[in-house]
Amino acid sequence: RRISHGRRFMTAIAIGDEIPPYVHHTGPIEWARYAAIIGIFNDIHHDDEAGRRAGNATGAFGQGNLIWSYLFNMIRGWAGDDAIVREAGCQFRGINTKGDIVTCRGTVAAVSGLGSRHTVTLDVSARNQHDVVLAAGSMVVELDSD
Repeated sequence: RRISHGRRFMTAIAIGDEIPPYVHHTGPIEWARYAAIIGIFNDIHHDDEAGRRAGNATGAFGQGNLIWSYLFNMIRGWAGDDAIVREAGCQFRGINTKGDIVTCRGTVAAVSGLGSRHTVTLDVSARNQHDVVLAAGSMVVELDSD
């Protein structure tokens, strides 16, 4: 599915701006699709007993890197296909469990640049429906100036 909302230009961006959230339901079907794409099938992501042995009382749980991909989807949806993610980093802070509704959010923390290309630094996070932080970090995105 196409997630880009068109090109984003620096002239319309200010510190403190919030970008549109990316909301995604997550569970065993999404985890299996992600595992198939990356080619890594780990029992903790599809077997409840393996998930419990790994320390999650409710059983199987989602891949941290799937949450990471949701953050990138949010950025691409906001910035458009011509944007370049120059830097990205996050800490995984929570487990995504069956039935979670994951909401990714981003806030403009800094803007800079010269010439025709500029960078935007965003503080990003992913939270579940209980407002538990699953991941938090920052991304630097390069955009056209106009």
